[in-house]
Amino acid sequence: MTQTNDSNPIPTFKFNVAFVQFQIADFVRKLPAAKRTLEGLEKIVVDLEQAIKSLEELSENDHPPYPASDLKLRVNAGHALTKQLEKIIQEQREYEIEFENKLKEAKKLKEEEEKKKLEAKLQEEEEKRLQEEKLAAQRRELEEKAKEWNQLRLEEEKDQRDQMDEDDAPKKKRGGSRKSGGGRRGRKKKEDFVVSGESSGESDNDLFGDEDEDNEDSTNRRKRKKKQQETLKRRVLQKKSKLSKERSREK
Repeated sequence: MTQTNDSNPIPTFKFNVAFVQFQIADFVRKLPAAKRTLEGLEKIVVDLEQAIKSLEELSENDHPPYPASDLKLRVNAGHALTKQLEKIIQEQREYEIEFENKLKEAKKLKEEEEKKKLEAKLQEEEEKRLQEEKLAAQRRELEEKAKEWNQLRLEEEKDQRDQMDEDDAPKKKRGGSRKSGGGRRGRKKKEDFVVSGESSGESDNDLFGDEDEDNEDSTNRRKRKKKQQETLKRRVLQKKSKLSKERSREK
C-alpha cells in the first residue's frame, strides 16, 4: 500500500490504529480455543468493526493517507475477517460450555472421592471405637468373673475352716473328759493301793470300752466329714450355677 502525500497527521494516525486492530483480530483468530476467551473474541470483533468504519471514512476522504482503492480492499478483507470471527465466536461458546461442564464434572467427581475417603475414615474410626469398647467390655467381664471366682474360693475356704472347727470341737471335748477321768483314777490308785480282782476287772473293761468308743467316734467323724464335703461341693456348684444364670440375664 502506497502512502499519499498529506501533511495532516490525523488520517495517518487513524489508519495506523485501524491497521493494528486488523492485525490483532487476525492473530487471535489463529489461536487455539484453549488460549482465547469468548469475551476477548467479542471485544475484538467490536474493535475490528470500528477499524473497518475508520478505513471506509478514510477511503472517502479527499486526501486519504493511502489510495482509496487499497483502503477499500482492506475494508472488504475486514468484512471477511469479521465473518470468520463470528464463526469462531460460536465455536468458542460451545467449547467453553463443554469445558465448563467437564470442569463441573471433574469437581463433582473430586468432591465425591473426598466424601468417600471421609466416610471410609469415619467408618474405620467407628469400627476401631466399637472394637475398643468390645475389648473393654470383655476385660470388665473377665475381671468380674475373676472376682466372682475369687469370692467363691474364699467362701469355700471359709466353709472348710468352719467345718474343720466343727469336727475338732467334739474331739477336744472328749479329750478333756478322759484327762479329767484319768486324774481321778490316779488319785483313786493312790488312795486305794490294793484293789480287788473284781475292781481291777471292771477298770480293764472300762479301758477297752473307751477304745471302742474312740474307734466308733473316728468312723463317725470320717462319715460326717465326707458328708459335709459333699454338701460343700453342692453349695459351690449351686453358687456357680446361680452366678451363671445372673450373667445370662444381664446379657
